[in-house]
Amino acid sequence: MPELITCAECGKQLSSSLNCCPHCGQNPHLTKCDFCGKQIKHSEIPFHKSCEQSWQEVVFSESFCCRVCHKEFTYGYANQHKETRVSCDDFEQTYFRCPECGEHTQMTHCSYCKTILYPYGYKKITVQSRNALTDIPFHDSCFSKRKQYVKQSSCFIATAACSENSLEVITLRAFRDEYLLLTLIGRRFITIYEQVSPPLAKYITQYPIFRSIIKYCVIKPICAVAKTFMMIRKNNLTNTISK
Repeated sequence: MPELITCAECGKQLSSSLNCCPHCGQNPHLTKCDFCGKQIKHSEIPFHKSCEQSWQEVVFSESFCCRVCHKEFTYGYANQHKETRVSCDDFEQTYFRCPECGEHTQMTHCSYCKTILYPYGYKKITVQSRNALTDIPFHDSCFSKRKQYVKQSSCFIATAACSENSLEVITLRAFRDEYLLLTLIGRRFITIYEQVSPPLAKYITQYPIFRSIIKYCVIKPICAVAKTFMMIRKNNLTNTISK
């Protein structure tokens, strides 16, 4: 039986059955910090700010092997010796040069902790749809948190129009993490989006008809474009690596 609760984000009352607050547009419930297990707002997940550095220490203690000389390195070492470049299409690209054999590797990023990840042999979740397959990469430690990752989202409008764990939300999150966060324009867009989207999400949750219109006329077409773009980028990266 639903009851009145207080939103953890804005402090206003709402029904306990809702996953999107009609006042602030965010998830009103508390969840647990993935590191210390204490309560945390959904806007802060997966970690408290004080726990983020502690989790990075866990990740940076993990190791990977160079695919050419098989020399083992920790992610902490790779993070200290990484090279960052900006491509012609305004993407930040991170590289690691093996000190033993000189192999120059373009690194990817873990979709959970956002730190660098060796692009071979990582654990992943594959998001599948009719026309595309997208790999969501993780460190070994972060892969155990994949269920929490699926629940993590700042895609307020997509969450309000679809659902928390829908394919659309997961796809847009992957597009945000793997592409938008890597460009200056993308990061600016995310900042603006996170400011203006909660009121829109609030409006969407109040009108089911409007929710359907947004889902089928806005969210799904955007997802289709995002999937196509990710497939093109993935194929270009594969061709570059094979050369």
